[in-house]
Amino acid sequence: MTDMVIISAQVALMAIVLIIASVLTDKKYRVGWRYYVFILLAVRLLIPVRLTLPFTVVNLPKPLEMPPVMEYIEQVPETGNVYEEFEVSQNSEPVQTVKKRVITPTGVLYIIWLGGAAGIIIWNMGRFLYVLRRLKRNSVFLKKCRRIEVRLSDKIESPFLIGYIKPYIFIPEGIYTDEEQEKVILHEMTHYRRGDLWVKLLFLFALAVHWFNPVIHIMIRRAVRDMEYSCDDAAIREKDDEYRREYCKGILKTIKERGRRK
Repeated sequence: MTDMVIISAQVALMAIVLIIASVLTDKKYRVGWRYYVFILLAVRLLIPVRLTLPFTVVNLPKPLEMPPVMEYIEQVPETGNVYEEFEVSQNSEPVQTVKKRVITPTGVLYIIWLGGAAGIIIWNMGRFLYVLRRLKRNSVFLKKCRRIEVRLSDKIESPFLIGYIKPYIFIPEGIYTDEEQEKVILHEMTHYRRGDLWVKLLFLFALAVHWFNPVIHIMIRRAVRDMEYSCDDAAIREKDDEYRREYCKGILKTIKERGRRK
């Protein structure tokens, strides 16, 4: 438990430095580098071992100080049976010891931590299954890209990729033109090719383990935001200026739709 708290504090400090540094570097460098650093920090949060130096100081144990043999000999009485004091009556009953379970403060903290971690995982997985089942019932098939099914739904305000074993792309119905839909699908397919779904799962487990640290919550939110920005950069990296302008129009339309439905 102590190691986990120390690791959480160390990663939180690095995340604060990274977020502050991003203010100075956003205009000079792409956001992708910061996204990958966030991934490394999330992996570090799930490694329950503190990193130490490859060498340690060897401390030799002190020799046991044994009393001289003559002291034991002098303690033996001159007369009588030396074992008389250890004789036990045959009629005596065996002594029964009762072990009482004592809940320590560390044990209480561990139970609280375990409950919080399990709650976050159960809540998010339950919401994932609910959203997927609900949208599959309230959507229509549009087309298929590779093995991913693209569906239209009027129950959502922005497009997204969902599903691990069988992924889906859901797009709001009646918002985008055909050309804008293609750009939206490109964005979500870029998420799929980069494995961002699995990275989100990594972020979820890191957050569940370190839910007690508010800085980790901020770090995960920034990481998910940077994931979207870096995905946009990757989607239009080799496109011309006209394509990029149309792509940005689609993003603005999505933002306006979110604001309208709130």
